[in-house]
Amino acid sequence: MDNTIPGLKVESLENEAVVAYTLSSAQTSTISAWSNLAVSKLSEWPKDRPYLALHDLSHPGVGLLYLTAVEFDPFNVGVTQMGRQKAHEIMAAHAGWPVVLALVVSTSLSGRLTRLRMADIISDLPKITSRTFFKRTAALEWLLQHRADQPKAEVVRPVVASPLVSPILPAPVVAAVSAPAQPEAIALQSEVQIKPKAVP
Repeated sequence: MDNTIPGLKVESLENEAVVAYTLSSAQTSTISAWSNLAVSKLSEWPKDRPYLALHDLSHPGVGLLYLTAVEFDPFNVGVTQMGRQKAHEIMAAHAGWPVVLALVVSTSLSGRLTRLRMADIISDLPKITSRTFFKRTAALEWLLQHRADQPKAEVVRPVVASPLVSPILPAPVVAAVSAPAQPEAIALQSEVQIKPKAVP
């Protein structure tokens, strides 16, 4: 794959199993173009195999500038905030599709990225598998371990309401069994239907 964006090297690795981006300039035009390209790649990627991406931010002087440019959101396959939203729309349309991101950074960014990673974990957004590396070879090796990952279909279990009419039983048995059973069924049904949603 040819590099058509100044300040960004784009490569297709391991028989097109991995797309790798190496950033050498954190200019706004470069970041914006990268975001558009990344979203396009994510959209066109075959959904029968995992999306494996390598973001190399280890070029001297680039890492911190990049973090600032992307509003301290480096674990983002869409790069920018607008790209993040588009990427999540694509992922939501293909629930269970594996999306894996490896970041290659300098050691000076490790502590900062750890704090950002924790904030990303607790967010209520579609999840990706991501990890930070100091060496590109280790990042690529880790990505290839996910090459065989398969989409995980989400199984939606229907809520079955408890019957309102109990089977006909002798009067003494009904009095002993049906009375406590109904509250338990209602409590279970409420627990399944009412799921509090975290606000990001």
